[in-house]
Amino acid sequence: MAAIEFVKKDTPIHRLQPLTKLILLIASLVVMVAVDDLFLYVAWILMLLVWWKVGKIELGRFAGLARLLTGTFLFLVVIQGFMPPSSPEWKARLHTVLFSVGPYPFWLEGGLFGLTLVIRVLCVVAAIPIFTMTSPLAKIAATFARLRIPFTYSYVFLSALRFVPFVSWTWEMIRDAQKLRGFDMSRLPLLDRLRRGYVPLIIPLFISLFRTSDSLEIALSSRAFGAPVKRTYVESVGLGANDVLAIGVILVMLIGFIWLRFTYGSIFWPFVASAEHGLWRF
Repeated sequence: MAAIEFVKKDTPIHRLQPLTKLILLIASLVVMVAVDDLFLYVAWILMLLVWWKVGKIELGRFAGLARLLTGTFLFLVVIQGFMPPSSPEWKARLHTVLFSVGPYPFWLEGGLFGLTLVIRVLCVVAAIPIFTMTSPLAKIAATFARLRIPFTYSYVFLSALRFVPFVSWTWEMIRDAQKLRGFDMSRLPLLDRLRRGYVPLIIPLFISLFRTSDSLEIALSSRAFGAPVKRTYVESVGLGANDVLAIGVILVMLIGFIWLRFTYGSIFWPFVASAEHGLWRF
């Protein structure tokens, strides 16, 4: 899971404080929930891609995650195409059948609804690496302390950021070791892979994780984890001029998107209806 691992670079995004990028992540969550429009979702993702470009976030690190999400997203679009929402409002929207599989039609509007759900999820997925891949863990810990978040909770979150890539690295190391011993899971048939292909990989992985958790427990106990003392932090997390400017842009865009949504309603579905009407007339 290199997609959430910090990468040290010298970019304007890396120089921003974690609080600024945390606000961007929270704003993306708000957009996902409050802005139910495909056009506005796409506009927000384009804004996030600008942050990616400025932060020099490498797309190659997301190859495995992209393969996983692609299958999930395609499944979601297909399911919604064949089984769109059954509310009266949605039944009034269903006009165009792209194709049929036996007695089951695939509705264009249902597929577009599935695509909207996919883009909605991407609004948050695209914001997570901006926070995790450009913010050192020490600065994130200092930011959480400044926000008065209990250290136990922040430690759990930071441990997840640290050990999820560790689990991925351990899995790859075990897989390569088994290949050297003549066991290549990728060459097994699908049924054999599901039945017995993962056993030589999962068992060593769990043993390694149990050993790591034991070592971590000993380390925490030896450092008096949970002692009632006031913690100090080396990292400074004060907001600079660039942080204030970035937060201002984020909030202006967030308020503008919400205002557009609640003032003019949905922009995308009237456009689809007018486009379909024009095609039928043509």
